[in-house]
Amino acid sequence: MVFDAAKEGDHLAQSIVEKAADYIGKGLAITINMLDPEQIILCGGLTLSGDFFIDMIKKRYPSIRCVMPEEMLKLLLVKVDSMLLP
Repeated sequence: MVFDAAKEGDHLAQSIVEKAADYIGKGLAITINMLDPEQIILCGGLTLSGDFFIDMIKKRYPSIRCVMPEEMLKLLLVKVDSMLLP
């Protein structure tokens, strides 16, 4: 898995993960600026890496969001298997 390789120091894998974090961070910043949410819940395969990936995302969105202080926004991870599906 790319996240495992990135955690182990593989430069190509780190580059891929950082690029993904940039895109997701920018998308979250746009969403935050437009909708002013109290929390954002992320789920799916990208969240399986846990804090490793979420920390990278959190470092990126504050630089372009303008609506709320970071302390007021909750960014949560939900594993797919724990989701309640109809």
